[in-house]
Amino acid sequence: MAGPALCRVSHRRICRLDPHSGQAGRRAHHSPGAKSSGGRDSPGHRHPAAIRECRHRIDQGKLSDPHRVPCPERCRFAHHYRCDRRRDVARQRRSALPVGRQNPAPPRGLARRQRSQETGQGLRLKPPQAALPVPERIRPTVARVDLGALKSNYRAIVDRLARERPAGTPGVIAVVKANAYGHGAVQIARALEDAGADLLACADIEEGAVLRAAGVRAEILVFGALSVSDLDGLFDGRLTPTISSPGAARAVQAAAARYKARLRYHLKIDTGMNRLGFRFDNLGRTLPELLRSGNLELDAVFTHFATADDPESPLFDEQRRRFEQALAAVEALGARPRYRHAANSAALLRDPRVWFDRVRPGLLLYGIVPPPLAPTIELTPVMTLMSRVVAVKGMRALETTGYGARFTAKRATTIAIVPAGYADGLDLRLAGRGAVLIRGRRAPIVGSVCMDMLIADVTGMDASPGDEVVLIGRQGGDCIDAREMADTIGSIPWEIVCRVGGRIERVYAGA
Repeated sequence: MAGPALCRVSHRRICRLDPHSGQAGRRAHHSPGAKSSGGRDSPGHRHPAAIRECRHRIDQGKLSDPHRVPCPERCRFAHHYRCDRRRDVARQRRSALPVGRQNPAPPRGLARRQRSQETGQGLRLKPPQAALPVPERIRPTVARVDLGALKSNYRAIVDRLARERPAGTPGVIAVVKANAYGHGAVQIARALEDAGADLLACADIEEGAVLRAAGVRAEILVFGALSVSDLDGLFDGRLTPTISSPGAARAVQAAAARYKARLRYHLKIDTGMNRLGFRFDNLGRTLPELLRSGNLELDAVFTHFATADDPESPLFDEQRRRFEQALAAVEALGARPRYRHAANSAALLRDPRVWFDRVRPGLLLYGIVPPPLAPTIELTPVMTLMSRVVAVKGMRALETTGYGARFTAKRATTIAIVPAGYADGLDLRLAGRGAVLIRGRRAPIVGSVCMDMLIADVTGMDASPGDEVVLIGRQGGDCIDAREMADTIGSIPWEIVCRVGGRIERVYAGA
């Protein structure tokens, strides 16, 4: 058995043979009652055989904690030897962590020992040992993503377009921004390609670069504002930018000239959203410079509706008229874009007049109909957010649970602890309003939604640790979907799915 590796300084001070054993000139090992150089009374062994016995007994697991037992087992050699063994395991665990999650601060004295090893002087460290495997998943809270349902939803949208407009059926721009609305952009993009999608849309250059790096081959449109420092990514990732201002036009033109490339782009028109885009009523002054650029080619013109999901708002029809006016102005300037697009999910369901040449479904792809519109396409929710009961407890009447003691039991109550909280994207307002599904029944969320846990009232449900819990999705004959959860907290379903936390593993099925 090799000697200790990490506590050698202490060993040189302490673990020496007693001069009385015949080894003259060595520092004496501690005798009973003597003061150690470490500043602590520590009885010790007087002969190498005793040290070997310590090693053997530690290796066999027979030596108890040396700080808690009487002499002769209470010796500093045993303490340091056990420390070495434990720290070796700790080092292996650190080395198994992903890059960026390792402890940036090395153990005390490690840098000096590493320098000594590099120069060939002083101490030599043990050779590195194999890293311990990191468990693939420990937390029971997961998001199950049904890629088969995604493909079915995509085809249902395409079929609806073909039925209602058999001549000149619009194409589809599949929106996968914001990590595909929380579903996982790379896997969703690949599945959509398999289903026939040839044009995807993301929010920024970084999102597009991630898709390209993952091998996505479809054309990728960048919806959002462009950062001048990131423009190289347009060319490296073969991305299609949106140009929404004269300043952005000049920056992209300069980048294209630097690359000696001709870049296709989509022109965004602001028809009433008052966010990004060239104003619809000023195109005669702002567009000529852009359209004259030899390095840029206008591929499409589009706008975005502010109130497509509000049947009572007159702005929707006003924006449609303004967009048609803008298209006429672009053509009057001599531009001939390949296609026009305006319809998001809500507009797609609401009015075929705004389908133009392409539509841009986002929420619909994931099986969610924008409220308050009624579903006119048969869709299947793609995500199921689920967990497991980790504990079941009983409460007496008038006892409280959760932070702030917000829930008081009015009678004998049984509660279940579920390891999902606001760090996973669940809203604090679900407490006292929302529910989860356990054993096919609704269990009200009580107390408070904590960072990592929530509490559900399972009185009379015979719940047990390990039972499946559905937070979003179907269990048995009941279902809690993103629209219902959004209504419960006064939010929108887009937020519900987009905020599902990054530490929740996405488990893909039905590819």
